[in-house]
Amino acid sequence: MEKTEGMEEKNRSFGRGVLYGAVGALVVVALLYMAASPFIFTAWRKGGLSAGEANQIVKKLDSITRELDDLYLEDLDRETMLEDAYSSYVASLGDRYTCYYTREEYALFQESTSGIYSGVGITVTMDQETGYLKVVEIQKGSPAEGTQIRPKDLLLKVDGTDLQGMKQEQMVSMIKGEEGTKAVLEFRHGVSGSVYTEELTRKKMETETVRSTLLEDGIGYLALEGFEEVTTHQFEEALQSLEEQQIRGLVIDLRNNPGGRLDVVTDILDTLLPEGIITYTEDKWGNREDFTSDADCLELPLAVVINGNSASASEIFAGAVKDFGTGTLIGTKTYGKGIVQRTLGLGDGTALKVTMARYYTPKGSYIHGVGIEPDIAVDLPESTTYSKNLPYEEDIQLQTAVEAVKTKLGK
Repeated sequence: MEKTEGMEEKNRSFGRGVLYGAVGALVVVALLYMAASPFIFTAWRKGGLSAGEANQIVKKLDSITRELDDLYLEDLDRETMLEDAYSSYVASLGDRYTCYYTREEYALFQESTSGIYSGVGITVTMDQETGYLKVVEIQKGSPAEGTQIRPKDLLLKVDGTDLQGMKQEQMVSMIKGEEGTKAVLEFRHGVSGSVYTEELTRKKMETETVRSTLLEDGIGYLALEGFEEVTTHQFEEALQSLEEQQIRGLVIDLRNNPGGRLDVVTDILDTLLPEGIITYTEDKWGNREDFTSDADCLELPLAVVINGNSASASEIFAGAVKDFGTGTLIGTKTYGKGIVQRTLGLGDGTALKVTMARYYTPKGSYIHGVGIEPDIAVDLPESTTYSKNLPYEEDIQLQTAVEAVKTKLGK
């Protein structure tokens, strides 16, 4: 098959682009490693690609691209191909917590860990039967509040685009957007109800990660649904509000809390625990980092509710409370994630998230793949599934936690 002059020049340009890109990427990685902590710099000195290996990769990639340009029936989307290659390269480690983020994925990750977003204020999940998003909750004070939108409604279209067949991340990104812009959303009430349209103006909002209320006998209740940047001040405000109501004990609910930022959970635990080590991490080079609390702490009877979906930072929380002996763990065994990830920006809007250390409870327990056992084991009935809307009368785990606090109060 003959090539045109334009095709040859395109291939030469792409080959040069790949080479320059590879060299640039190696420089960026080197700078990132040297700017990071000492143990990462040590890792860089012990590994990485040699010049020969890097050259071989570029040559092979260029050969593959040339053949695809010549033979493949359809047009090539080289950017997507390279992004998929980076993702697959990292995924080959077999660690589901270590991954490569595209620009779009990294932007969503940063938003999720900050807890601040611009949108319309609906929490959604994928409805597997229909392939559309299903409304789970409407945030207070959001553009969606006071509209026709109800939980269990299906989101069919955004700005005229049918969402069926898209990935959940794509759908969610279409709902979000720049503050002050409008979104035209088409919903259906349930699976077979009437279809309606809402035009909403996006606004900046915080994800609600803390819920609080006053329970019986002066016992305060705090549910932590994640450990994001906004969680610290939301926790402080909620705790202050409860203290102003002169609470005599406290229940903290970590059920279904998937974790989040290590610095956030240790900041919160510093408020609750006396002086000592909250948790510590160790990397593969043996470097250890301690996270500690000072002597100032909340001196109230405490119970913490956990379940099999309490993971990562939630387990740091539960493990510290258990080892310090400052509270009673109620519920079922936690998930069992005892490893820590670090996210490194790669200089072009993409990023690499890497499992880089194990964490341990104050007494040195490594809980990865093991979990943390409650002090008082309580299962919900088979007919009952935990959710934030579970009525107190049906929530025997929460009832048990309240009784545990009452016992400490001498009631």
